[in-house]
Amino acid sequence: VFVCLCVMEVTVFECNQIVEWRSVPFFVTSLETVGNDILLGTSQGRLLVYTVPEDGVSIAKLKSPKNEFLGPKAKKTSVTQLCAVPEFEMLLSLADGHVHMQSLTSFAYVGVVEKTKGTLFFTVDVQIKGQIDMDTHRRGAQRRALETMDKNDLSLRLCCVMKKKMVIFIFKGNQFVLYKELVTPDVCRSAEWAGKNVVAGYKKEYDIVNVDNGKVEQVDTDGRGCSDPLVTRLMYNVYATLIEEERGRYVSVFKTMDGFPATNYSVNWTEKPKLIDTIEPFIIAVTDKGVEVRFNDTSHRLVQTISLPKVQHFVFGEHILLSSPNACWLLTPTRYETLISEMKAKGFFIDAKKIARQINESVSDNVTRLRGLTLSHAHFEFKKKNFSAALKLLQDDAFPPMNVLVLYKWLMPSISKVTAGEAEQGDEDLELTDDEKEVATRALSQYLTEKRRQLRGLIEKSVSEDERVQNERLLMMVDTTQLRCYINTQPQLIGPFMRVENSVDIDEAEKMLNAAHMEKELIQLYSRRGQHEKALTILNNDIINSKDPSSQSTALNVMATYLQRLRGDDTETVVKYCDSVLTRDERLGMSVFISDTFLNVKEFKRDVVVNYLRKFPHLLIEYLEYVIGEWGETSLKIRTELALAYCAIVIDQSARREVKATAQLKLFNLLNESTSQTIDASAVMRQLVHEQGLIHEKVLLYGLLQRHEEALEALTRDINDYETAENYCLKHFDRNKVETENLFMDLLKNFLTKDSARVTDAVRNLSGALNVLRKHADKLDPEKALNLLPNTTKVKDIQEFLIAILKQREEKRRSLAIKRHLVKTEQLQINKQKIAIHKISFTFNENTVCAVCRKPLRTYAFAIYPCGIHVHLYCQNKEKTCPQHTDDGRCRLNISNFNNNT
Repeated sequence: VFVCLCVMEVTVFECNQIVEWRSVPFFVTSLETVGNDILLGTSQGRLLVYTVPEDGVSIAKLKSPKNEFLGPKAKKTSVTQLCAVPEFEMLLSLADGHVHMQSLTSFAYVGVVEKTKGTLFFTVDVQIKGQIDMDTHRRGAQRRALETMDKNDLSLRLCCVMKKKMVIFIFKGNQFVLYKELVTPDVCRSAEWAGKNVVAGYKKEYDIVNVDNGKVEQVDTDGRGCSDPLVTRLMYNVYATLIEEERGRYVSVFKTMDGFPATNYSVNWTEKPKLIDTIEPFIIAVTDKGVEVRFNDTSHRLVQTISLPKVQHFVFGEHILLSSPNACWLLTPTRYETLISEMKAKGFFIDAKKIARQINESVSDNVTRLRGLTLSHAHFEFKKKNFSAALKLLQDDAFPPMNVLVLYKWLMPSISKVTAGEAEQGDEDLELTDDEKEVATRALSQYLTEKRRQLRGLIEKSVSEDERVQNERLLMMVDTTQLRCYINTQPQLIGPFMRVENSVDIDEAEKMLNAAHMEKELIQLYSRRGQHEKALTILNNDIINSKDPSSQSTALNVMATYLQRLRGDDTETVVKYCDSVLTRDERLGMSVFISDTFLNVKEFKRDVVVNYLRKFPHLLIEYLEYVIGEWGETSLKIRTELALAYCAIVIDQSARREVKATAQLKLFNLLNESTSQTIDASAVMRQLVHEQGLIHEKVLLYGLLQRHEEALEALTRDINDYETAENYCLKHFDRNKVETENLFMDLLKNFLTKDSARVTDAVRNLSGALNVLRKHADKLDPEKALNLLPNTTKVKDIQEFLIAILKQREEKRRSLAIKRHLVKTEQLQINKQKIAIHKISFTFNENTVCAVCRKPLRTYAFAIYPCGIHVHLYCQNKEKTCPQHTDDGRCRLNISNFNNNT
């Protein structure tokens, strides 16, 4: 009778008794399995062979009814150990302190291994020759592949453990040959092969013994050991050592073949293990009370305990077998799929996923299976109202937001209803209290925050347009749901959320924010999305509906600030809604267009602003002056607009005198600073052409229009301002331009040809003309100037003019003479050099060689460099590069070189 205790209420292994002996004169002392055969050694030296039942439940049938003896030496002696080596068709057994060999097919006795007397136990290792580090665990893929190989390519090693020594044998020529004897410091209680080493367990310590050189290294166990050590070879070149901790706890520690830690965890056992092995993802231990099954990972969670009486032997092969002195059991693993379904039904989802990873299927199928388990796990946790844990499970990119939103049917926005059919539908509506809904909503908000970050990254990495559109649609759904979460639980976060870049559905957001009376947040959403007219309409309504000055002032400031934050492309919108501010507060309204705080107002289209401000002339002038003075605007249109605005004030008959005077002064300064490229002078002239006065302004315009004669005439004949006329000529004179080269001649004509009824005027004009002759003689044509003077002019009056002209002519003559002499000197030098070059001659004979190929020149075409080097024409690489003077500038004409060859 045996009892199965399933700690997780999950049956990992079905345990069935298949053999039982009653009233027999022997008991089982060893166990082995090969294929479907069960090999049992008895206390009488007999070998019993049974066949594993196909259904795994029936009683096993005896295959060898004659109960073959192991041999004469083992007659009626207990068989304490059996080991099958199918690669060599050999069965090794330990009886009477000797190791015996039998045929594995006929079980015929072959003989005893010499020099094995006194063997306490043995361990065997099979490898491919030269590959000592391969995984030789009997259930490993590499070990199973050895059965099909030629045994001449294999190596079989036997380690017999005796009292204070180990004897190593190698199988050669159908017999074991002694390889080496190794002395041990104490009686070895457990040993296993580990590549070229043997891991030996002694009381309180473990050693790694190199069988080739006998070198011993102690395995690091942090000072802990075990009074009854256990070394077990596991799959993937890992072995387990047993350590006894305080309070009688036993722990299995996993090491590599070199003694280093193989895992970052160890496995704790309830009872002391006698035998250990693994079947992923589980590790199985046989104890005095039965069998423990645990997960072989960091959790080492106890999965199943099977209570069996007096279990002594445990063997893994194609079947898992256990035996006691009078019974044998078969452990049948439950199918992974069945085990997963059972664990899933009972809520062990994490463990179910561990098992799912061991199923032998394609990667895509395994991913789909794990995804389904994770989704079911999340629904399970959500039902238990562990909302954060549930959503954390679905945080991965593999789960679209619809998998989460179907759980929140009271929150799912209309946009998600369109795509909810694409997701796996959730369970029936879960009844939650208001407090539980708030907790669930906060958990959803945290999930959506992380999910929107993931989606933004996916959008940036999208490789196709369809993928990008799909991710953008998901992001819209996530952000819209996030907004709904904030409205329900965290309204203080709506403002910041609206100000950052988001993808909420604008129509859905309008409905939610209007229903929640969150006008400010709605304006922020419109602003972020560029729907400024909708936002400004709301602000404009606030101004109109303001009932007291304080609230109206606040609304005006909000409107002005919003307008100031807009960009140049929104200029039409700005001027459209600025009336509400400008008509109520001019200073605040003008701050929309001219501000030192909001620098983006510089980007507003100035022609649009100017057209708008024409309704407010005084504000237009203020804007234009600020644009030109503070922002350095130099465009022709803006400066012309300001000039025309000044003109409008100046010619306005109703304007006050001081206002007109100020505007006239500003107009004069503007025209004086302008050029023909920065102002449209003709447009301004058309504004002033019929106005009396404004002579100086008109003169500036004449200058910009290149109408210099009219300018000088206005200055000299209209207002008799000869000094300004002279300054005008100085400003515009340029002898290289046809328009301005005769400016002073025109000024002189205006002095001398003006009709005057009074003698004093005539005298003053002649005096002014003579002054012009004295000061600007170099800018006048002397002959024409003298012809303009009256016949009554005295010579002494023009003496200074004549002297200046003569000095000018003399300086010009001397300059030309100097230039002529310099040119003549340069010509003489060139002629001298030319004569020297023409005098050069050279001769060469049959011994004259090329400087490049060192062959005679003879009658071949040749070239000669300035330094006198001769080369064949076909040897010349570069025309300007001498073969002896490769550096630029070193090859110079050397007359002596040529003369020496003459």
